[in-house]
Amino acid sequence: MQLPLVMAILSGVLYAVAALGYKMAERLNCRTSTFIVVFSIWGGAFAIIKSFSETSEWKNPRLWLLGIVMGILFDLAIFFIMQSNKNGPASISWTMLQLSLLVPVILSPMLFQERVYWIDPIIVATFVLMLTWWSGEIITDP
Repeated sequence: MQLPLVMAILSGVLYAVAALGYKMAERLNCRTSTFIVVFSIWGGAFAIIKSFSETSEWKNPRLWLLGIVMGILFDLAIFFIMQSNKNGPASISWTMLQLSLLVPVILSPMLFQERVYWIDPIIVATFVLMLTWWSGEIITDP
């Protein structure tokens, strides 16, 4: 088995564990802001370790500008998730977060001329069906 495939599978498994943890926090009536802070600290720590262990264009101002914009967007996303969780169940905002992942998947072939494989539309359709089934079950949950 190729290493990129193993990494992709491990990434999916870890993402699923994080999603289950988020759902468990919501079911236990925990404040999700604490969960997000811990999740972000761990993610940031691993990102910093990975950043300094690889070569990069540290002097490129465009990358710094991109990093600043991405950091602001990340902070705003966390703020809006926290606000939506105050007004409703955490599962709804988590579903919207999952659906937002479809935007780069769909736009990448158009904007960056990425190659589309025959299985890609099947994966996206399965992803949408799973989310709509799961979110419909959660939204109607008492």
